Amino acid sequence: MQRIEFACPACGRRLAVREDAAGKRGKCPTCSAALAVPSPAEMSGARGARWRRFLPLLLVPVALLCAALLLRFLHQGRSESPSEQQAAAIPRGSLASPDVRRPILVPDDAVRTGLGPAPKAKGEFPPAQLFEAASPAVARLCIRDEDGVDFAYGSGFFVDPQWVYSRQPRRKVVDDALGLLGSSVGYYLLTNYHVVETAANVLVQLADGRTGSVLDVADEDEAADLALLEVSLPLQPGSVEAPAVAPRGSPRARTQEAAAPVPQLRFSGPDLPAVGTTVYAIGSPHGLQNTLSEGIVSGRRSVKGRLWLQTTAPISAGSSGGPLVNPQGEVVGVATFLYEDGQNLNFAVPTPVVVEFLRSPLESREIWQGVSIRDQEDDAITEALYSSAAAHVTTVPELRVEFPDQVRLLVEAHSHLLAREYDAAINSAQQAKRADPGPYEYLVHYVLGKALFRKEYGRAGLTAAVAPLEEATRLNPSFAPPFDLLARIHSMNRDYAKSLVNADRLVALVPRSYKAYWARGEAYQGLNDYRSALQDFTKALSLRPNHPDLYGCLGSAYLSLGELGAAEEAYQAALRCLGEDVGSKGVYEYSLGLVYMKAGRYEDALAAFERALQHGVPADWVRERILFCRSQVGR
Repeated sequence: MQRIEFACPACGRRLAVREDAAGKRGKCPTCSAALAVPSPAEMSGARGARWRRFLPLLLVPVALLCAALLLRFLHQGRSESPSEQQAAAIPRGSLASPDVRRPILVPDDAVRTGLGPAPKAKGEFPPAQLFEAASPAVARLCIRDEDGVDFAYGSGFFVDPQWVYSRQPRRKVVDDALGLLGSSVGYYLLTNYHVVETAANVLVQLADGRTGSVLDVADEDEAADLALLEVSLPLQPGSVEAPAVAPRGSPRARTQEAAAPVPQLRFSGPDLPAVGTTVYAIGSPHGLQNTLSEGIVSGRRSVKGRLWLQTTAPISAGSSGGPLVNPQGEVVGVATFLYEDGQNLNFAVPTPVVVEFLRSPLESREIWQGVSIRDQEDDAITEALYSSAAAHVTTVPELRVEFPDQVRLLVEAHSHLLAREYDAAINSAQQAKRADPGPYEYLVHYVLGKALFRKEYGRAGLTAAVAPLEEATRLNPSFAPPFDLLARIHSMNRDYAKSLVNADRLVALVPRSYKAYWARGEAYQGLNDYRSALQDFTKALSLRPNHPDLYGCLGSAYLSLGELGAAEEAYQAALRCLGEDVGSKGVYEYSLGLVYMKAGRYEDALAAFERALQHGVPADWVRERILFCRSQVGR
């Protein structure tokens, strides 16, 4: 006979009775509580109820496991960053790294992708969805001169850094090391070469509000009109200033906070889009950030051996460097230029040319090299400071830096110079000259010459600064700043032949610096070679558009040649560039009055001279001319 086992509900003691005792009553031998012996059917139901209590707890891990498997499946279908092994295995003929068929490259930890599932038939996305997903990867570029003034706009878009790492593994090692410390470096942006050709610095503005800066030009190709920029960005959206980035030779800024993700765009396959294919341009025409325009591929052209996509998608100045994407969200070209004399004649560098550029050997440079005279000076001082620090760190535990006397005094003199404490700067530089000579002796002579120049500026006969500056050029003929100062000093002293010699050398050292051509143009003008001066002033304006003083120099050269119409246009352009700034308007109004007076337009001349008086031109300049013009009016 079977036995029934059950527990006392009061004390929990396990009891066993024969099956024929089922339904009978009794007492617990331990606690004397009244008991009713359950039947076998009741015992089976109790065991089932006990399992049912634990069933929800068992379902939770099962549900989590299913969710994890589903996320892994989705991740494999949309993962963006290839491993190094996958990147190495990409065939030479493919156009993207890694998979060319996925439309938009968005990091896995991005807040949203924006695209959602594509229609199964064609994989095309509505324009609104396409823009929502692609536009965060497009940036507005503010092009700055060496004085920090924005003078042009451009566009660019972020690409997979694997393009860089596959060609230069060292960059990946550095970026990964900094990334572990939360650094905001390691972003790569594609744009046109002509956008950054004359930039001393570039401000990168993202759609999420972040503003970064360009660390260097990772690669560039003038013939293909393409440039790849390494960009430093703030850590989180909404930041308006980039983190401080130390100059070359010094450690870059680092932080423990993780950087926000940056979307990246992916390229189309190896075939060019067919004529008639719908395309979209995203960029910043005239600085209007993230503007979307729609058109079609209207032609495929070969110009001087270069392949171009012709499109009706409208672009303007500032659109250069922005992506041209197909309805699948893939980049098919880089917007580059337009023919202003026609309608909808816009052109883009096609993807095969872009990929060929991205696979070429890297030839990087600092963004300012060949452009900025001032940045070369700052970089040289910084290099002296950090290289000396690295070579003269004492042993632990103090870890103090002991600079050589010459470097210490050099940095001290330069600090006084920046603070406009010229006597203190001269004193420190002279002490540095007497210290043991080192590799930065040329900088000592340069800082001494610059301090003497600043102290004497505005006085007749700037001579004291010439000797130390010439010694700096002898010690380091590739250092541009002393040639700049010498050209200016000789022009002020009206020794234009010597000024021209130094300006020629300056143009050779910084061939994309508008200030170099400006200095040489003034030397030519002093030598009465106005045609050569016009060429240099025009070149300077092509490197630094919309500079009012350059237009003023251009007007002066035309006026000296008697080309009054061109002189009038130049002075009018100078006034337009000044806008609301009235500081220099009087000078250009006065110059415009001279043009009108020479042309016999006395009413216009009188009005220009009176405006010059209103803008602060000394009355002695214009009093006699105003009287003369009044005497001629009405004759």
